[in-house]
Amino acid sequence: MADFILLEPFCDIHLVLDPNFRRDPTDPETSLNNLELRVFEAERNGLRHDLEVVTNDLEFDFFDPAASTQSPGAGVLPPTIDQDRIDRDIVHLAFDSNTGIRTLEPRGVGTVFMQIRYLDPELQDDAGVQVEYHYLVARIQVHQAMNGWWFGNNSLSVYQDPDFAHSQISLYALFDRDAAHGGVVGDITGHGYVQLSSDNRAVVELDTNFPNGNQYRDRVRGVSAGETTIEGDLLQEVDLLTVRCINLRSDPTDPPNPVLDRVTGNFNGTVPRRTRHNILFLGEGFRASDFDRFQETVKKLSHDLFDCKRHSPFNLLKDGFNIWSHFAQSVENGITIAPEMSLATGRAIPWKETPKKGSPQGSYSLRELIILIGLPIPLIDSALSNDALRTRWNAANSVPRLMGFQRNRAVNNVVDEWKKLTPAGIPQTRDTFYGMQQGSRWGDRESEKHIHDDMVVPPVLGDPNNRQVDFAKRMHTWFEARVRDPRSLVHDPRRSAPEFTRFRHELIIRHIARFADPRVVATDPDHLVGVVWDRNIDPDPSAPERQVNSAGLVCILTNHEGARGRAERRVEVRIALGTDHKYSFEVDRSDPDFRPLNMTQKIKPKLSSVLNILAHEFGHSFNLGDEYDRRRRGASHSVEQSDNLTYVRSIEIPPKPGNIRNLDFPTPVDPNNVKWATLHRIKQADMLETPSEVTGSQITVTLTEGQTRRWRKARDQGTPVFLRRDKIRLRDYNLLRTLGDHFFDCNDFTLNRWRVDGPNPGPHNFTTFPQLVDFMNANDPNGHWTFDNFESINGGDPTRDYGSMFIITNCRPDENVEHEVRFSRKRKQLPITDEDLLQLTINSIPDTQTIVLTGAPPHTRSFPAGSVLYIPKQEFGQPANLVKTGVMTFMRAFSWDPSLPPGRALSENHNKDAQNLSDPPDGGKPDDPEEVPGVKAPCCARYTLLGLYEGGSDATVRVYRPAGGCKMRASQGEDEEGQFCFVCKYLIVNRVDPSKHAELDDCEYP
Repeated sequence: MADFILLEPFCDIHLVLDPNFRRDPTDPETSLNNLELRVFEAERNGLRHDLEVVTNDLEFDFFDPAASTQSPGAGVLPPTIDQDRIDRDIVHLAFDSNTGIRTLEPRGVGTVFMQIRYLDPELQDDAGVQVEYHYLVARIQVHQAMNGWWFGNNSLSVYQDPDFAHSQISLYALFDRDAAHGGVVGDITGHGYVQLSSDNRAVVELDTNFPNGNQYRDRVRGVSAGETTIEGDLLQEVDLLTVRCINLRSDPTDPPNPVLDRVTGNFNGTVPRRTRHNILFLGEGFRASDFDRFQETVKKLSHDLFDCKRHSPFNLLKDGFNIWSHFAQSVENGITIAPEMSLATGRAIPWKETPKKGSPQGSYSLRELIILIGLPIPLIDSALSNDALRTRWNAANSVPRLMGFQRNRAVNNVVDEWKKLTPAGIPQTRDTFYGMQQGSRWGDRESEKHIHDDMVVPPVLGDPNNRQVDFAKRMHTWFEARVRDPRSLVHDPRRSAPEFTRFRHELIIRHIARFADPRVVATDPDHLVGVVWDRNIDPDPSAPERQVNSAGLVCILTNHEGARGRAERRVEVRIALGTDHKYSFEVDRSDPDFRPLNMTQKIKPKLSSVLNILAHEFGHSFNLGDEYDRRRRGASHSVEQSDNLTYVRSIEIPPKPGNIRNLDFPTPVDPNNVKWATLHRIKQADMLETPSEVTGSQITVTLTEGQTRRWRKARDQGTPVFLRRDKIRLRDYNLLRTLGDHFFDCNDFTLNRWRVDGPNPGPHNFTTFPQLVDFMNANDPNGHWTFDNFESINGGDPTRDYGSMFIITNCRPDENVEHEVRFSRKRKQLPITDEDLLQLTINSIPDTQTIVLTGAPPHTRSFPAGSVLYIPKQEFGQPANLVKTGVMTFMRAFSWDPSLPPGRALSENHNKDAQNLSDPPDGGKPDDPEEVPGVKAPCCARYTLLGLYEGGSDATVRVYRPAGGCKMRASQGEDEEGQFCFVCKYLIVNRVDPSKHAELDDCEYP
């Protein structure tokens, strides 16, 4: 079963009509006009994928955005989707059934889009019918001539590997130099046009020369550490590229690499790594001359993170951390800028999610306009007036009109921005140690999946469903970059083999796992520090002290000017040091046939801003999710993986009988089910050093040496204490949903055996989704039920299996109504069950580490090391919760709509405009809570009044967070703004050092 598919060369293809486009100008047999296409399927094999060329079960669809289009509903096939015309006039796809080779042959200058569909033969239903496609969308540009080419790398570093050619050389070319628009710079990486050879195959070699290679064109394998050159030959032009091979020492058999430095000062530099969380700073894009600046930056960030109250609770947890750094010099400073650069703005072509400030409500954002229109034609579109452009886009025979373009939504300030997107070219790739980049190239894409019956395909002649619109929209998704935000920091896919597409970060983690402390002798367990950051290596269970998993606490500091951060949860975070993301660049025009684009880095660090971003990104390592609501959409159940977010299905109250839920209205919710609402405020707490021992109704726990004396008063007074498992876990998600009088359950997940019980026609069992969907359609003839999604849920923890979620949706086209039937295996989440949270009393304290508790039910399982023993604070004679009693009473008693049952949040993104539509996304702005009668709002209530606020995980609706503002929503800002809310502070303390709960509550509970 394929995990994904890849297209060679990649998803931005350039063809040349010129008959003299040959390897050898005197030999017609060396023509390069035709381009061989190969499609690979990738199957997971551990932390990599096996690639295999596929020739069967493939289908190709074409779309010409420049052709005239008849109005939808005319009853005939629009020329835009006329496959025969595209085949005849622009490009032909030839297939040799004997060899399985597919070749693109240019027929005429123009641009078309191509969809590649792979019907996975291994994904079949019980009847043996294939049920799932993988698909990619590619752009094909046919040019009259290629004028010149050059290496897109100024130099290239590759990783040494006996099995894989990791790096792919970037190759750029100039096409149609003499055209009216001045020509186009195109990326011809992977096309095979340039003939490459290595000067020293003992250092690096081309994948085509490697016995196990020839899998992907223009790839280079590192053989042994050293430096050599690669020669490229095309159009009788020869160029040389310097290539060096780096040994990452990433194999488990490699000897430890003693390269770590400790950050000391006000950190305890002698604390063993096994008993603390460990933060590691790596440098990316720093040359050897930048070493001192890197070291000073690490020291400044480390101390300020733990000394500044703004970043609480880190200031309370300093004794729980070690700080380390490692410097690996890069050949060039900065990192690769992947998107094309705007000639007018000096910035990477932007991808703004929201309309420009000052635009009327409902205006297109720049991103929406690009998807409808595409990118401007150099020197042509910029010369037209905005009205002329809108008229062209709104014409009856235009693709934008086909896709639903609305003239009044294309406001002037957004169209002005669009006109500035004329690309200056593709920046040269920077040669850095870890191969990080900003944003993504247009053609570097990952495949997506689609259910067979719902796959978007070209409409047939006379198609009654008017699928022209769907097909046009599908092809224009090519303009959705793989990385939506052009400022995002990601791993360059050309620096790691396609076999590692989904696991690029693992190369760095395996590299880190061999890091060692040079100040500790090799025989000491604390010598090999690197393993603490490897989430695939468990802590040593035989260690005499509790070991803390530091996975995710790796920060790659990029010597780069785009103020941005990004986190791979439980892996690493990446932070740019600079604050400005407007770049200086030079187009080399010394030769009319070449246009290399060289970036000039001007790093202007503003460490206070960098530190705000760093604290936010480290929040992800403690299982906190983003709280932005930047997109007008609903969230999915996956938000439950974050401790600070909850999904509407976990807390909703079903509407009254006969009351249809409309997506434009608020959902009634039960605050009692909010997972952070019933967490206890804590008066005193300690952490278990070893697993508890159970004897009948007694539990014996072991604390840190000397801590038991704090618990004698509780023993003497008979004070109730609570024992809670080490992590705040996932809730019990209902297996069962109802539709009318029918009751659904999945009673055998191994066989996917579904049971439906109801008064009429009675119990039924099904073993496939189609059977279940057919039954649902039969009992709801006015609707259309479809199997929509399947996801595996692991709560962000790959060592746990929380089960799977199955979603079946029903939409009625005549109503703005959506119904969902959701099923899942049971998985734990707050509210905590009686097995996760026990109320006990202290029976005895035998020594300075051991406490014997009594009152446990006989079935109690052992509590692991890291679990929390605590005494809660009291409110009205009961344990006090994080959310105040008055706030809970208010949320339970009131509703946003009188037709709905009571139960509401303190803020909603519904019903905020006259049309009762979802509120426009507000990004990271804090929400002011509703006034709560009888509850005096604390200072800066948007940050401090805890409860339930709608919006998070980038979505405006169907997801909730604990406070109106938080560092997980906006890391910058003045005064209180930019701090963690108290719930997130509580959750971080709970994971690092629960003994600090009381101090946190005394100092910072609002």
